[in-house]
Amino acid sequence: TSRSKDHTRPNQFQFACDCPFNFKIVFNPVEEKFCIQKTGFNITHGNHSISAEHIQLYHRMRNLNDDESEFIDTAVKMDVLPGKIASELKLKYNKYVTSKDIENRRQQVQGLSTSEWGATSEKFELLCAGGSIIHVDTDNEGEINLIYIQLQEQVELFSKYPEVIQLDGTHRTNKLGMPLYTIMIKDNYGLGQPACFFFVREETTARIKAGLTYFSKDNDVRKTEVFITDKDCAEIGAAKEIFVNAKHKLCYFHAFRAVDIRLRKANLELNHRKEIYDSFHRAVYAKSQEELELEEDYLVTIEDYELGGYFDSNWINIKE
Repeated sequence: TSRSKDHTRPNQFQFACDCPFNFKIVFNPVEEKFCIQKTGFNITHGNHSISAEHIQLYHRMRNLNDDESEFIDTAVKMDVLPGKIASELKLKYNKYVTSKDIENRRQQVQGLSTSEWGATSEKFELLCAGGSIIHVDTDNEGEINLIYIQLQEQVELFSKYPEVIQLDGTHRTNKLGMPLYTIMIKDNYGLGQPACFFFVREETTARIKAGLTYFSKDNDVRKTEVFITDKDCAEIGAAKEIFVNAKHKLCYFHAFRAVDIRLRKANLELNHRKEIYDSFHRAVYAKSQEELELEEDYLVTIEDYELGGYFDSNWINIKE
């Protein structure tokens, strides 16, 4: 599908045709990451008719005259969404363009820098002008320690739903290798929504605390009653210093995932592994002290692959 790009087929064009395409994503416990299976692909594809709109979207048909260019330039200066601009251009001038065309034009009009950091800085300035909160911390040599971003909408969102937040870090989101931390809230529909983002150079308590400190200065964290994290000591330590009125809870998803990985590494029989996992699951959701102690007594006495010691030192001692 890339032959038109290298000019081996200069008159060939590609368009989305909405063919059904399915694939499977599975979690690999050994590599501790999600993978796309090489098998299991399912695509239904056939010949497709070419509509008048396809012809209008050919590259040479998307060249703009002066009136059309002026219309787009005015719209992008007003921060109109690319899809909306494309729709209005079609109605007003019967001109077909893609959202990518509009975004390219936006960069030309706003004069974004050709350097990555220059363009990023200018984007930050635009966000700040719109009411968003941006902080960039550097060391004495100018190296970036932290980038904090909270959109105006996120400030309003947290003010409405501050009671429960979740803090989690994600790797491999950028080529600088800076982990991305996200503070999540749960809205009135029960859906998780990001309340702010910050990138840190190092995953230390001090760096994470710096990001949370910025959050506390612009948001009333006294109203937060519970904060949820995975079993990361740096995250927990930093959050406890900022959300002083909140109770800490471990994320069940991360707890179950950690236990599942440990059991798979133990190379147990499938039924035995499931028996242990189910016992841990019952302990987590125990409704009484008696139910909890029953599962604890079983888990700490497992001799296979030192699993009893694993549960005793890593989970039983943090049941609160």
